[in-house]
Amino acid sequence: MSGPVSSPSIFVSVGATVLYQADVTLSGAGAVFSTQLVDMYSTTLGSWSRPIVLVAAMATIFSSLLAVTDGFPRAIERTFANLRGRVAAETVTRVGPVYWWSMVALPVIAFFIILGFSGSLTAMVDFATIVAFLTAPVLGYFNLRAVTSSAVPTEHRPGRGMVVLTWVGLVLLGGTGVAYLASLLL
Repeated sequence: MSGPVSSPSIFVSVGATVLYQADVTLSGAGAVFSTQLVDMYSTTLGSWSRPIVLVAAMATIFSSLLAVTDGFPRAIERTFANLRGRVAAETVTRVGPVYWWSMVALPVIAFFIILGFSGSLTAMVDFATIVAFLTAPVLGYFNLRAVTSSAVPTEHRPGRGMVVLTWVGLVLLGGTGVAYLASLLL
């Protein structure tokens, strides 16, 4: 396979191989963890790879930051427009007060989350994982509701089999989230 399916698989495989070969216990402190990660890659691949790994890491962080900084406020504004019944074309291209309030509020919330977890990268990753696992079924349900609503023409809605498969997936997502949370608490 090629494209988006193989890229993550290759990334995970290379990461697991590098981590396994390094036989290093990763630190919970962010700066130390980052240094360990770059050192592991440069030790495994050679010192020539160090600048490439550093640039790749910074590019990944920066592109994610850029996408989230603009994308989340746009998604929040569009959601509020949909909830208010204003699904006009102008809500797609223009930005309004919800966008700007979100643009200010999200970094402030993120700052306090990062500040709260500044002592432990592991705790912050656990928090993010819990939030992702517990919100995924809810967001999946909203997606199912959207694609089966009257706003989607009948011929473009998923068939009965896909709806059943979606419900199975939602139950599995919810179960995985609850199991993960239980594993942390027990």
